[in-house]
Amino acid sequence: MTTNPRRFPALSAALAAALALGCVVLGASGSDALPQDVPLHVDFTELHAGAHAEKSWPVSLDYQAEVTSIVVDPVASGGLLWTATLCPTSGADCVDLAALRTGDLLDAGTYQLRVGVTVKQIDPNTSQEFEGRLRVREADAGLAFTGGSTTPLLLGALASGVVGVVLLLVGRRRRQDDADGQP
Repeated sequence: MTTNPRRFPALSAALAAALALGCVVLGASGSDALPQDVPLHVDFTELHAGAHAEKSWPVSLDYQAEVTSIVVDPVASGGLLWTATLCPTSGADCVDLAALRTGDLLDAGTYQLRVGVTVKQIDPNTSQEFEGRLRVREADAGLAFTGGSTTPLLLGALASGVVGVVLLLVGRRRRQDDADGQP
């Protein structure tokens, strides 16, 4: 059984295209671990001048977390002094959310997120809301990549493409030699 040598360059090109497509598909499916959002929404009602109020809720981090974004937006109103802190239940020092920056690290553990307001003076139509969001992700040491590595496929596609080009050049040279009557 004989094979047609003209098929090899086409097969090599098809293999290169399939491997390149595999790189595109695998590369698009990869992503880092999902970030965790900690919403900050507090609404205080019936506050009067001289009052202090605080609300808190637990926040649990199963891993050392890196802050990827922090938005703290107390609704602007004169006479209200807002605080927002993240306090480890272990008794370590609290972290002022207004002082957190992107890239800061938070240890794994359970925290109490506390939002407080102190009223100096209050107008009847003053908004008493605190909005914000803390977004964290697992620190670099343990990020889980959910996609595959495309390097082996990319190298295979490149090698297959090079083999295809070499086979095409050899095939052309043979056809040209056959046309010229050379062995």
